[in-house]
Amino acid sequence: VSSYRVQGVGTIMIALSRILRRQNPLRKKWQQLFTPSDWWLHLYYNVDPADSLIWVKTVRHPFNIARWLLRRLYAVTLGELK
Repeated sequence: VSSYRVQGVGTIMIALSRILRRQNPLRKKWQQLFTPSDWWLHLYYNVDPADSLIWVKTVRHPFNIARWLLRRLYAVTLGELK
């Protein structure tokens, strides 16, 4: 039986709204959005701890971040026109 060590166990990604509201520099916000703990990525994207996160870190998570931001932008701008 092999054991796998996943970095950042118990460290969750900060809520998108909190990241955007904080008065942190853009670089810090970018880091919080795109580099959550490996543990959180494995859990959120249902990736076995024995499997690589390369696909999640380079494609899947950035795509989701973009989708979340676009949905928020839509809700703030065009969503109120309905």
